[in-house]
Amino acid sequence: MRQSAIVAALLLAFVSTFVMVDPAYAAVSVSRAEVSGSNLRIEGAAIANRDITVDGVIMGRSDSGGQFRIDRSPFTPPADCTVDVNDGSATPRVTTLSGCAVTAPPPPSAFAIDDRPLPDGNVGTDYNNFVTATGGNGTPYRWSIAAGALPAGLALSDFASASGLISGRPTTVQVSTFTVRATDQAGNSTTRQFTITINQARPLVITSPPQLPAGTVGAAYAVGVFADGGTTPYTWAQTAGTLPPGLALQASPGRIQGTPSAAGTFSFTLRVNDSAGQSATGTFSITVNAPAPPPAPPGTPSLVSPADGASVITPFSISWTAVPDPVGITHYNWSVSTVSNFATTAAVGTTPGDVTQATVNNLANGTYFWRVQAVNAAFGAGAFSAVRSFIVTGTTNPPALSGFSVNPANVTGGSPATGTVSITLPAPAGGTTIGLANSQPSVATLPASITVAAGQTSATFTVTTQPVTSSFTVVITATLGGDNRFVFLSVAPASPPPAADTVAIQRAEYDANKRTLMVEATSTNASATLTVFNTATNVQIGTLANQGGGRYQATFSNVATNPGNVTVKSSLGGAASRNVTVK
Repeated sequence: MRQSAIVAALLLAFVSTFVMVDPAYAAVSVSRAEVSGSNLRIEGAAIANRDITVDGVIMGRSDSGGQFRIDRSPFTPPADCTVDVNDGSATPRVTTLSGCAVTAPPPPSAFAIDDRPLPDGNVGTDYNNFVTATGGNGTPYRWSIAAGALPAGLALSDFASASGLISGRPTTVQVSTFTVRATDQAGNSTTRQFTITINQARPLVITSPPQLPAGTVGAAYAVGVFADGGTTPYTWAQTAGTLPPGLALQASPGRIQGTPSAAGTFSFTLRVNDSAGQSATGTFSITVNAPAPPPAPPGTPSLVSPADGASVITPFSISWTAVPDPVGITHYNWSVSTVSNFATTAAVGTTPGDVTQATVNNLANGTYFWRVQAVNAAFGAGAFSAVRSFIVTGTTNPPALSGFSVNPANVTGGSPATGTVSITLPAPAGGTTIGLANSQPSVATLPASITVAAGQTSATFTVTTQPVTSSFTVVITATLGGDNRFVFLSVAPASPPPAADTVAIQRAEYDANKRTLMVEATSTNASATLTVFNTATNVQIGTLANQGGGRYQATFSNVATNPGNVTVKSSLGGAASRNVTVK
């Protein structure tokens, strides 16, 4: 009795719980659905606080009471003027929109097979031709024979979306009349009658020319031999003559291939047989050429002027003989050096292949050596000419700027830098003056000009900088004869000194027997250097070893007497003192 009461109570609790759960909503309720122009309005009820979709697109949300209203513009209604409205929890409600006109689908276009006649064929010759259709309701079309039969050996198959393919190899002389059917995706069909005439096999003839393409010794060779008519497939055989060594005939399909190993012209006879017993014979030849010779280097130029050992004044011309070459000289390279082995160069240049002279500029007085080489397109650079020397005794050119630098290029304000100017030739009597300009005169000071002394090729000047609180880039310009060179000097503020550290001595012990002093200390800066002094005499005892992490330690030997009190001083300003314990 008591057990039955318990079961009844549990059942009642379960039923009560079930009744309290929201029932599944069968479908939303739509009270208004209309289209006005391009504006959509839908009103109705659904489960509270749910997204409302129209044809799968979220367009609104129900409120806490389940009511919703959708206004959407622009909106293009579907052709059937119906939409699916759903709150995401049940089957959509299909609703017809008022104010909407149903748009009828366009009627399918006329469905017809093109009336293009099919060409004749021949027994034994592959046949491939198309039938096509237009219109209907949806491609691809399906193709079939509705009446009659295709010529023996041919078949109809679906091909492209609007085409059927009649293909195969006819086997019988005949005239076949048949009807082709095309069926669209909606099941509509159309037909048209065709006729194909199959004639007897055409005579078998060889179509490849007697002179086959030439080959080259050592180069891969492959060429097909072809026939027409008869009944395919064909089979080829060599019946007379000789193929070039290294080549062989492939019987089907006909193909001569391999790598020729000997030069010459080789003649041979080939016979082609078709599958119906016809044959044809042809005589052919193949010329195999010897491999092309490797490219030859261009010849070596002969130097013309100046004569060996001649004295010259720069600028002056050098010249050489033209080099004949079967592939043509593309250009000449020339070079001048202060040493006969051309380990270094003082001047270099290139001229086009039809130019055999060049101008040499800006060489200092002294002895030089020169040479020329020719270059062609096939081989590249040939051998250099014989070497000649000449002596530069002067120049008609004024010196020109050749270099400009400042060192160091990055300084702390208040530190100097050194500028250097270089010229291409030794300065004449009286020297060569180069103008200097400065973009930041309040930060850097330098002379307005610098003079390269007579006979010299460079000069230096000092750049003085001022202490600064922010970084500056100073542009320094050197000017000579209208030519300007630039260098950049970075001036940065001085780094602030490191903050003083705090030093503490953990241990200071003197061992009278061993005459040793052991000191342990710490610093708040792990990069500091700690030094131990006798406090009373300020005599240095030694430097503590950095143990890392701000800890320092050392044991000093040969300390004659107990210093009594020691002071540890830091390189960063901190210090501490401690009485020495006697061990």
